[in-house]
Amino acid sequence: MGESPTSQPSGLLPSCKVLERWTGGRIRATEHRVLGSGRERFSIPFFYEPRPDAVIAPLPLAGVENFAPFLYGDHLWAATTKFVEFRGLEHLRPPRGAPP
Repeated sequence: MGESPTSQPSGLLPSCKVLERWTGGRIRATEHRVLGSGRERFSIPFFYEPRPDAVIAPLPLAGVENFAPFLYGDHLWAATTKFVEFRGLEHLRPPRGAPP
């Protein structure tokens, strides 16, 4: 994965908060940061996400906290509009609501 020192093993995308919740913390979301080392550095980002209409529901794993199923698109929009550049845009995509 590159040479960015982290306290967590790398290999997972920093946007894995949903995966962390899904697995009850067994898979941890890593903090996204790059620390300069003074050497030339190359990186190749790879992003993979569920479809916006994907239902995220608790996995049947021991120790995983139960939560109400939600649509990934609702989560993604809520997370995106927390960035300062997108504040005030929440109303442009109302939540689609809990799946049936």
